[in-house]
Amino acid sequence: MKLPVSSTVLLMAVLASPTCAQESNREDFQDLCIAMKGRWVGRLTCVEDWPGFGKKGETLNAHGEVTVTADGNALIDRFYAGNGSGVSLIVFDPAAKQIRVSYVNSGGGVHQSI
Repeated sequence: MKLPVSSTVLLMAVLASPTCAQESNREDFQDLCIAMKGRWVGRLTCVEDWPGFGKKGETLNAHGEVTVTADGNALIDRFYAGNGSGVSLIVFDPAAKQIRVSYVNSGGGVHQSI
């Protein structure tokens, strides 16, 4: 089942929230890989100005592709909306027992979360 892009954005927001800084295991990461991999298409409305993407209230066409690396140790999420794009690298850190996310976008945004 493929979710709309808004669901992907929501999932990324949840992953980026401090409440997700909890212990995870390899099985949790594999479940995330299964849920996220694939191509995504949808529309989203900016709830605030999003530099490089759109203005508050603007509705953007969006698409993305999430792939699992050959060794299964990382997800690569390429996201495009409006005039912008972004890339996330999502990995399981076995030493910390946490899923980590690093994200950059064409508007200058750089984010890391656990």
